[in-house]
Amino acid sequence: MLKLESYTYKLCFFISLALYRLLLDVSYVYVVVPNFGYMGFEKDVAISSYIVSWVVFFVVLPLVPDRIDRLSSFYKVLFFVSLIVPLMTFYGVKDVGLYPLVTSCLAFCVFVFFSSKPFFRMLPSIPVLTEGRSSVLVVSVILIIFLVFWYQYTGAVRFINFDFAKVYEFRSESAALANVGILSYLNSWIYQVVTIFVFSYFIFRQRYVLAVVVFFVQVFFFAVAGHKSLLFYPVLALGVWVYFSRTNGAIPFVLFVFLAVSFSVIFYFAFSNVWPVSLFVRRALLVPADLTYDYFEFFSENPYVFWSNSVLSSYISYPYDQGVAKLIGEFNQSGSAANNGFISSGFSHAGFLGVIFYALVFSVFVVMLEKYSVGLPLWFSIAVTIVPLRSAIVSSDLFTVILTHGLLLTLVMILFFRSIKNSASNRKALRVI
Repeated sequence: MLKLESYTYKLCFFISLALYRLLLDVSYVYVVVPNFGYMGFEKDVAISSYIVSWVVFFVVLPLVPDRIDRLSSFYKVLFFVSLIVPLMTFYGVKDVGLYPLVTSCLAFCVFVFFSSKPFFRMLPSIPVLTEGRSSVLVVSVILIIFLVFWYQYTGAVRFINFDFAKVYEFRSESAALANVGILSYLNSWIYQVVTIFVFSYFIFRQRYVLAVVVFFVQVFFFAVAGHKSLLFYPVLALGVWVYFSRTNGAIPFVLFVFLAVSFSVIFYFAFSNVWPVSLFVRRALLVPADLTYDYFEFFSENPYVFWSNSVLSSYISYPYDQGVAKLIGEFNQSGSAANNGFISSGFSHAGFLGVIFYALVFSVFVVMLEKYSVGLPLWFSIAVTIVPLRSAIVSSDLFTVILTHGLLLTLVMILFFRSIKNSASNRKALRVI
């Protein structure tokens, strides 16, 4: 009976993903194209391509877990929903090539394979520091307090602004004062990683008043730094906590994204207001897919970078006169810095091999984060890793995420945060696996 229920749930999960894919297709053709065609969102439906896109969908579909019982399971679902499905929509309804879609699906398969349980066991055990948890919390609180006073000391607080429409007017002025030298990294780590870690810890310990205080500190960081995403990070962590306090099934996750797209489309047709579609459908889901195709098109015809703009800059000459993101922004005529996830950036560095290499590195980080956070609540592990790992999937170069966006720092904090009890749970979990 339990097995039958499991099969039924899996079937419902697959149906929910198919309906989500279909809704995204319809939204693209009937809402995105008429309103954002000038941005490159064009329609050129070929029946053969559309059928192939669905064949690829059903081939990859069995790799997506219907239960989120591990950290890696969550990121498999997130990866598939936020990037792979939009890429399938792009191939199905727009005149584009199959190669970027197939390469992205192979990267997804690499992640699924290397985040499997046998590779989990291969990672070495690391001793637990007795006072590690308290050390992480003390240092984190000190860093948060430091940044509050640093913004005051440098005068960056003069550019404080709570208006979403004006954040770009003050961001550069604030950064020029506050982000000096190594502080350009440290400040980013504090408001992208440290505050979310402390916020999640206070929720974990049911210290809700302190969690509210940290939330308002994050609002202050948003107002001074001028990054809109900072406001959503604590909300995202809170949403993860609420979600996993009720279920570990993946259907509600897909349903949430489905409803967000549905609401956006209904709102557009009811009120002739395209803003929700622009935010939830175009920007969050379709832009990463669009940029993936732009990266593949540009670097299929121009020299690869081979990390000459980062870790190999001392050994290889950079072949362009501006950064990769700016190059793509000029190529697609958006004029903006077109940053994208590790599949796009991996291809810009070394083509297909760069994508596979980045998929391997991404897998290693997810597996390490999963192993060393065993014994902690699953929601906590996801809440403190979702910001950098989501950035790696849809918005930033992987090495940039590791350093600038704090993925490496997150791993270090989790290693220190483990307790003796956490370690005992880890050993028990390893025996089960």
